Amino acid sequence: MAADMRKKPAAAWVLFLVVALSLASCSHHRSVAGTYVASAGGLQIALTLNDDGTWTGEIGGGQGGGTYTVSGDTLVLSQTGSSVVQRATIQGDRLILRHGAVSLTFAKRSPQPSASTSGAPSATGTG
Repeated sequence: MAADMRKKPAAAWVLFLVVALSLASCSHHRSVAGTYVASAGGLQIALTLNDDGTWTGEIGGGQGGGTYTVSGDTLVLSQTGSSVVQRATIQGDRLILRHGAVSLTFAKRSPQPSASTSGAPSATGTG
């Protein structure tokens, strides 16, 4: 019986540590999903990161896309059909892409309120 008494506190501590470590690892994971915009050479560039790990980009009417991963403060973008990988530094609501001597800062676009949540009057009437 004394052995059982010693096992229960040890098992409780192991369970506590597993739960605490799981919560700690989740608290460091942040979503970068959203649309980020930048301007370069008179063109607006939009980069949309989806929660499922895919991205799409638009620049001057051209489009691209692929997948992304996050490792610490680094965003790694892989383009579909290409072996080229681009890295960006995550700084709050900004992404900083560096390519050689060129640095491009993308700012996260605020979500646009939908018509149903904006409080605007409805266009339907009871005529």
